Amino acid sequence: MTYTSTTALKPYEWYEDAQIYVTSANTSLQLYRAPWPSGRYVEIVGARISNIGAASGGHVLMWDQDISNTTPTPVGSAALPRAVFAYGAAAASGVAASTVEYGRDGTPNPPFFGGIALQASTLNVHIDVRLKIK
Repeated sequence: MTYTSTTALKPYEWYEDAQIYVTSANTSLQLYRAPWPSGRYVEIVGARISNIGAASGGHVLMWDQDISNTTPTPVGSAALPRAVFAYGAAAASGVAASTVEYGRDGTPNPPFFGGIALQASTLNVHIDVRLKIK
């Protein structure tokens, strides 16, 4: 995934890409685990959501949680997400993908301190994000 940015990185900041393919709808999954013991956090600077074959559209819900650990305390949940990304229906089930891209101006970017947990409302959704580690 390629994103261009006009914002210069500060010392000790960097970009990382993360992706996940959702094979089970409404199940909590870990997209990215933040380096929380170091005091760093993550912001989403771009996202691409592809509906690989669901006949209906849906949404991806993201919140701040390291699913594999109880520390740090989660912020938000699937019921109270910190970021929501909508996507449309595929042209035909199992045939074509509907892709939505969110750039820097249209991407919700709250800080994620523990990690990025997510749920998608339908299965067969590919999520690709560009992250800024601060």
